[in-house]
Parts: sequence; structure tokens; C-alpha cells
Amino acid sequence: MSPSEYLMCIQIREARQLLMETGLSVKRISQRLVFSSAGYFSRTFRSSWRYLPINSERIKKYIV
Repeated sequence: MSPSEYLMCIQIREARQLLMETGLSVKRISQRLVFSSAGYFSRTFRSSWRYLPINSERIKKYIV
């Protein structure tokens, strides 16, 4: 795993935590984690977790 891939993994984990624990929007989280756009953030998130970040609210119900 390259250094940039490692940093991306950390960012995506942090994003998932923020989505699950805060009421922040996808756009706000993408800005907070310095992604170039909310669209790029959503695609990257989906490739890691197999669901879109906007669906986190529904997923949270099954985890908790």
C-alpha cells in the first residue's frame, strides 16, 4: 500500500465515523477532509464501503 493509499484509507474511515456520529452533510464532510469535490468523495467512499455516504443514516439503524 502506497502512502497516498494509506492516507485515503484513514480519511475514509474518519468520514464514516463522522457520518455515523454527526449530523454533518456529505458536502461538509468532504470539505472537512479536503476532498476535491463531494462527488469524488462519494465515489471514493462507495468503493471502500460498498454504499454511498448519503445512505449512512439508513445503515446506522442496522449497526446500532
